[in-house]
Amino acid sequence: MAVTLLIIYTVVYFVGYCGALGLNLLAKRDLVPTRTAGVILVLAACAVYFFFTIQALLALNMERFSNHDQGRIVGEMLANVLLPLTVVLILVSFAARRERHRRNTEQRSATIDPNA
Repeated sequence: MAVTLLIIYTVVYFVGYCGALGLNLLAKRDLVPTRTAGVILVLAACAVYFFFTIQALLALNMERFSNHDQGRIVGEMLANVLLPLTVVLILVSFAARRERHRRNTEQRSATIDPNA
């Protein structure tokens, strides 16, 4: 289930990213930050899935399970929601950091005087 959600969150991120990119191209300026739009869409999808997971947990008759099983069920359901979200957010932040570092390196190399 976690792998399926990881794929779904990745697709949702790219839908938000490409949607913001298309909006920026139509507006001919940076109207919406593309990565931010993708992350907001992923967070919204995660919130909706989290809501339905909590509803499913509340619908279960948890009294019939032992305390150990109750903890395991709740832990598995919450991990299935939060683990793929964490992976997607870490990868997006890593890509943003890498791009910022590349941009700073280009700016530094452009400001160095070759005649000095």
